Order: sequence, then structure tokens, then C-alpha cells
Amino acid sequence: RCWDGRGSPVFYFYPPLFFWVTSLADTMTAGTLASERLVPFASLILLVASGVSMRSWLRLHVGEQRALVGAIAYLLGPYHLYDLYGRGALAEASAYASVPLIMWALARLGEGRPVFTPILAVAFAALLFSHLLIALLVSLFLIAPYVAFVALRSAQPIKFIMRALAGGLLGLAL
Repeated sequence: RCWDGRGSPVFYFYPPLFFWVTSLADTMTAGTLASERLVPFASLILLVASGVSMRSWLRLHVGEQRALVGAIAYLLGPYHLYDLYGRGALAEASAYASVPLIMWALARLGEGRPVFTPILAVAFAALLFSHLLIALLVSLFLIAPYVAFVALRSAQPIKFIMRALAGGLLGLAL
């Protein structure tokens, strides 16, 4: 017990994505899972989602087998698993599902497919709703360089950048 049962004098904030997935898991199981089983079940859902989204992104760049191997490596990455099972950093671990989805949507936008703008927006919003520090780091050191990379390879770089910016701003608005 902290401070003789009076709580803690620090502000502790967790974005809601993991809790939404936990609520979804509770709804999907019609409330039959005990509350201590909901967190592992929601963690499994997000772990599988991160593998599926990584496989989708990798399939754009390599063959099916290599994409599957890469997705499995992403799932079994030591820090990824340590976040879930060692640190219990559930919000941070939930961010790993949206990062490859953002990259996949950006790659598709770079191919001239504007229909992926809303997908980018939802994926970026999911990143923001999962872990704010990871969102900042990923935005600066992964998304921004990848946007530049895709723009250089795109047939219409200005249109791509405008669509990517629109998707990012829509994600912020969500």
C-alpha cells in the first residue's frame, strides 16, 4: 500500500487502446472470462495483430515466406516479448501492432492508392491511443524517414506527401 492507503502523489496515465481491446475481448467472450484472464487474452490479440500487420507490410517488399519469417521474428522479438511478459508495459506493447500498419498504408499510398488514407489515419490514431512516447519516437525516427523514402520512389511524390499528411492529420484529429 502506498502512502498508508492514501494513494500516490504522481499522475499516472495510460492511453486507452489496450483497455479498449480488453473491453472488446470481454464482449467477444460474453463476459465468461475471469478478469485476470482478460489481460492475457487482449495481449494475445494485440500480439497476433502486430504479426499480421508486419506480414502485410513485409509482403510488399519480399516474398510470402520471407514475410512470414519476418513477422514471426517481429512477434518473438526480445523487447516485444519483454514488454508483455517482463515489464507488463501493455500500452507500449500495444503500439507495436499499429506501427507496421502505418508503414503498410504509407507504402500503398506511395503506389498511388488514395483509398489507404483513412487506413493510415486509423492506424496513426491507434498508435497515439496506445503509447505517446512510442508515438513520438516512431513519428520522428521511422515514419518521417519512411515518408521521404517512399516519396523519392513514388511516381507522384507531391500527391503522396499530401495524402500522407492528410492521413496523419486525420489520425491526430481522431
